[in-house]
Amino acid sequence: MLRHPVSFVAKNALALILSSVGTAALGFVFWAFATRLVRAEFLGRATAEIAAMSLVANLSQLGFGSTFERFLPIAGSQTRSLVVKGYALSCTVAFVGSLVYLSLPASRLVLLD
Repeated sequence: MLRHPVSFVAKNALALILSSVGTAALGFVFWAFATRLVRAEFLGRATAEIAAMSLVANLSQLGFGSTFERFLPIAGSQTRSLVVKGYALSCTVAFVGSLVYLSLPASRLVLLD
């Protein structure tokens, strides 16, 4: 009786699941220790900074993940140009978004303390 080997897709799916679970567990442990070792006001400010950085990073992606998935397979000889232009635009938006965030009065309160 032949055993069916686990498919390549199933192995990749399992790896992604384990990676997500591991990342979540490490994040939970980190924040559990952080709440015990750091004063609440500093922890709150650090959390706000992380959230702000994540927001700027997510907005600066401009949905290029889906765009690349859609157009790279059919781009042919224009693939390199498409990727370079996409990353250049994304980096520019991230830089400008960071400058805008740093110019906000609320960011000064966090950065100056």
